[in-house]
Amino acid sequence: MLALSLLPSLVVLRRTAEVFPEVRRIQDQQRLTQTLITKVERETGLISIAMREFLLDNSPALNNRYQAEFLHLRGELLSALAGLREIPALQGNPTLDTLDREVLSYLEGIEPVFSWSNSQRASRGLYFLRQEQRTRSSSVVDIAERVSQLTKAAYARQLGSLNDAQVDFATDTERVLAIVFVVGGMISILTVARLVVLEERAGQQRARMALAELELRALSTRLMEAQEEERKSISRELHDEVGQLLTGLRMSLGGLARSRTDEAQFDTQLAESKALAEQALRSIRDLAVGLRPSVLDLGLVPAIRYQARRFSSYSGLPVRVQAAEDLAELPEEHRICLYRVVQECLTNAAKHSAAKSVHIELRQRDGMMEVVVRDDGVGFARLPGAQGGIGLIGMEERVRDLQGTLSVQTAPAVGTRVEVRLPAPPQEGAARQESA
Repeated sequence: MLALSLLPSLVVLRRTAEVFPEVRRIQDQQRLTQTLITKVERETGLISIAMREFLLDNSPALNNRYQAEFLHLRGELLSALAGLREIPALQGNPTLDTLDREVLSYLEGIEPVFSWSNSQRASRGLYFLRQEQRTRSSSVVDIAERVSQLTKAAYARQLGSLNDAQVDFATDTERVLAIVFVVGGMISILTVARLVVLEERAGQQRARMALAELELRALSTRLMEAQEEERKSISRELHDEVGQLLTGLRMSLGGLARSRTDEAQFDTQLAESKALAEQALRSIRDLAVGLRPSVLDLGLVPAIRYQARRFSSYSGLPVRVQAAEDLAELPEEHRICLYRVVQECLTNAAKHSAAKSVHIELRQRDGMMEVVVRDDGVGFARLPGAQGGIGLIGMEERVRDLQGTLSVQTAPAVGTRVEVRLPAPPQEGAARQESA
């Protein structure tokens, strides 16, 4: 808009810079022409006066003074004529050529007079003044007047051209102003449209931020609920499973103390106590594995295989694992993240997908650790913008914390494919397949 506002001013300044110097040039040329023509007329008149005084004055002592005055006036007259010939508007003008010839003829007719004697001046002077001097002087003045009229006409034509230029200048200015108005209007419309679009985007962004805040609050609530549920589950397991086993073990130990005299009963009671202790130990181990699998200390691949075998044992679903052998050097947070993602995928496959088999693939390439879990179940429909379950949200949060990506490809009756990509140090290894 600033450039558009400056454009008319620049046009006006440019045209003004063109027109005003031309006006000054024409005016100066007209002024100089009039000055030179006036000088021609004035010098011609002064020469006529000087010649009349010379012819009427019979004093021989003043002859040189009159001749010197004539030469001076002739020089001024010829200088004025030379100035007129240099004016561009008069160059090649036949009237100026006529004036030049008349002046030269007039001066040539005067020069011999200064060689006349007193008797010649007395006898021929009056005739010369009346017949030749007055006639030639009048002719010079008339021609000079015609030159002046021609100069005025040329000046009028030049002024007319300037008026036309002024009209063109006004037309150009109006055209530029119209263009500026149209372009400025278009820019204003585009700016308003852009502001409307930006405002709509800002409103959408605010709505997304509000929705994200609500989702974060809901996620926080659901995470706390999940933690409480996990605590309840652990407490229930400890109370119902481990507590009952330990209670039974205490009662068995009490019976063991009472049956010390009966060797057979003592052996039976001792065997029951060992079995109860073994069940309690197994329950505690299961709880520990659920909280933090110790098998991860052996590496990610052994942990995934162990998890796959346990999953197959209690769900009946065959799980095939395809993994590289040298992934044990992954950072612990990477191992935990991938283990939990696989665990959640297997849990979902058992609970929701009605799958017949599950395939797990672990590979490392291009500096990225990739884990793919596929099942051939019924899949699910995930609507755009819909809030996922706590398990899916948990997987996404774990992967995002490690600057990784998680993609879920699913559709009803097609199955589900979950792929996780995490940055990892490049390692070498060979892939092999194993059915768990």
